[in-house]
Amino acid sequence: MVISQLQTKDAKQFSKLIIHMYEHLHNLEWFTPMPYDIKKVKQT
Repeated sequence: MVISQLQTKDAKQFSKLIIHMYEHLHNLEWFTPMPYDIKKVKQT
């Protein structure tokens, strides 16, 4: 397992991960939506 800091090249894959996580939550009403999309990810 390799742990490293996210880089700009990871933005699209990270965005897909966040979307996938939220699409598969069983208790979505208990979570505050994360304000991440590809544009926000690239800003950091």
